[in-house]
Amino acid sequence: MDKSPKISVIMPVYNAGKYLSEAIQSILTQTFSDFELIVSYDDSTDNSLEIIEKYKNIDDRIVLSIGHSRGLVKSLNDAINISKGEYIARMDADDISLPRRFEEQINYISKEKLDICGTFIELFDKKNSFGVIKYPEKDQDIKFMLMFMTSFAHPSVIIKRTVFNNLKYKDYKYAEDYKLRTDIALKQYRMGNIGNILLRYRVHCDQISKNNSVDLMHQANSIACQFRRKSACSQINLFNENLDLYYKNSTSINLNILIKKLKSIANKGGISPKFVLIVIRHIFKNSSKVNILLFITYYFKTINMGGRNWQDASIFIASLFGIHKKSFIYKQVKNSKFL
Repeated sequence: MDKSPKISVIMPVYNAGKYLSEAIQSILTQTFSDFELIVSYDDSTDNSLEIIEKYKNIDDRIVLSIGHSRGLVKSLNDAINISKGEYIARMDADDISLPRRFEEQINYISKEKLDICGTFIELFDKKNSFGVIKYPEKDQDIKFMLMFMTSFAHPSVIIKRTVFNNLKYKDYKYAEDYKLRTDIALKQYRMGNIGNILLRYRVHCDQISKNNSVDLMHQANSIACQFRRKSACSQINLFNENLDLYYKNSTSINLNILIKKLKSIANKGGISPKFVLIVIRHIFKNSSKVNILLFITYYFKTINMGGRNWQDASIFIASLFGIHKKSFIYKQVKNSKFL
């Protein structure tokens, strides 16, 4: 290419041959064509490299970066270091970007003056669609949710290059994307999500997040705690104390206080009630124990905050029987597809 592209797409690849062709094709057929696709390949035992080279021979927008046992974080940072675009787009080797993804995101970034932009996603496997995950669209809602959980689908994100002048991916195993988002938020960059489905997120048994879910949860909780403690909000510091107290002593009184504090913080920050409910549910279902008295407190203190969902049904069943969250029965109830 004679000039720098508008977008540099970074796609890490390791043993991704099973789905790689679909992922690459979904990028090459974008309606917005001013991009380079940097495939950051790590030593694989399948035919991933052969697939990449096949597409590279027919489309000169593909740039191949080859490494040896680099791991995901170094693969991402290496790709960013050689990229030339004004924007960096994240893409995974097992997902599918819908044709208008880049076009809509670039337009939205320009319109809303964003530094980072994600999208809604559809979950799917080879047989079924599992529905849509909708993320907060406004900057204040996104940053509020980031204090407790991720508020972006990482392979849907486009970030301005200027952000990477100050930041990079850090070696937080299994949660490097979440850590980067909180670092971006602390720098007060402007965040947004498009309220359209622009990426299909594949669910399969080989996913890193699925195979390391316990480690991912611990790492994510650590990042969330760090982010809250670095926040320049005195109310959050007080909330952290209440949260620590609740996790140590999960009583209805402490849960009631926690919910009140969180509602107050969100109200002063202009946060949408539905995202406050998502955060409260997240805290409650991850507490050290669940019982019917705690569930009643949780349910009736959040009854006017938005719609309930299947998670409330599973939590209710676990609470009804006073099942400890670490027990086999609780895990089966919590993960049930029938609730």
